[in-house]
Amino acid sequence: MALVAVSFKGGKRGVALGILGSVIGLSSASGPLVGGYLVAQFGWRSIFYVNIPIGIVAIILTLIYVDEVPDISRSQKIDFAGMFLSAASLFTLIYGLILKESHPHWGWLSGQIIGWFGAAILFFIVFIVVESRISQPMINLTMFKNPHFVGTVMVALALGAGIYSYNTYLTALMQNYMGYSALGAGVRQLTISIWSLLLGPITGYLGNRYSKKWMISGSLFLGGIGFLLLANAMTVKVSFMALWPGMVLMGITNGLVNPLLNSAGMEGVAVREMGMASGLINVFRQIGVTLGIVCLGLVQNKVYETYLTQHFSRVNMPHAAAKAIHQALVNAGPFSGHSIAFSSRLSQTPFGHAVQQIVWQAYANGTRAVSLAAAGIVIAGGLCAAFLMRNRKAH
Repeated sequence: MALVAVSFKGGKRGVALGILGSVIGLSSASGPLVGGYLVAQFGWRSIFYVNIPIGIVAIILTLIYVDEVPDISRSQKIDFAGMFLSAASLFTLIYGLILKESHPHWGWLSGQIIGWFGAAILFFIVFIVVESRISQPMINLTMFKNPHFVGTVMVALALGAGIYSYNTYLTALMQNYMGYSALGAGVRQLTISIWSLLLGPITGYLGNRYSKKWMISGSLFLGGIGFLLLANAMTVKVSFMALWPGMVLMGITNGLVNPLLNSAGMEGVAVREMGMASGLINVFRQIGVTLGIVCLGLVQNKVYETYLTQHFSRVNMPHAAAKAIHQALVNAGPFSGHSIAFSSRLSQTPFGHAVQQIVWQAYANGTRAVSLAAAGIVIAGGLCAAFLMRNRKAH
């Protein structure tokens, strides 16, 4: 992103960053399609091997076509302390959340959970202290005194936590409960990814003429409406046609916000800090994806388990069997509970259908809660854009 920002000036920069944003959005959203095809045709290992030829081609094209830019930071030293402390803070925070998701009966204040969260806070405090005192930090903390830049990275966080992380749950819904293959789910998710390809260059042009701030804010509010439509569609009889309107709005939001975000993040930033600014935008986007997947999983697990517990006692079956099956479904979680409920062994029992209906409804309720949480995240991102970002001109 910084390379593009330095190489283009004025209006051309907005269009170039718009195209870059569309490619980034398309690559993220089209992953399920490409991955589904590779898994179906060549097995799951192929999703790792495919990166080797892509990387080789990218290196060759870079050497041939990308011009060298002036080195304005030749004397810059690598901030190893900052790298370690930031990575340690994120790792301990995310690992603590994963532990909570894996052990829903552990309390938030239990020693196993609070210890990891405490370590995350400690590493973060030390990181801030170190970065504020060394002469060449990996992050210039004064950048966060700029409300416009803070709004930009918060939008990136919301985009990752709301839209990109939701794709995980949409894929699981389509494959585990709606019966689509990996390729079939990927094809249907083109409903989301195609908009990045269509809107990217156009958005770059519009961003040069109109307010990026209000375009980003309005697009995120549109995404919030899309998630509300998805939440309304989450029933045991959910179909692709019921999901389609919400998925279209998700795709339009991603197709509009991503290119504008890249361009807006470079505005008001000195040339020597463009690399840092672009890096922070990408970091916050990826942090959003990681935190979003884990936190939305906590929401889904809680609603799923609560519904199972409240309704499982109503099934007419032996007490010992009910207790064992209920515990197995809770331990499996919403993603894998389907394989237990719809197994051939359980399906042949007199109470199999009743168990399947409860599991389906529990999963639908959990996914509805995930959709509502995602709506709240992107709407919060829209509010950050509206109140923090400013209308600026590119250098």
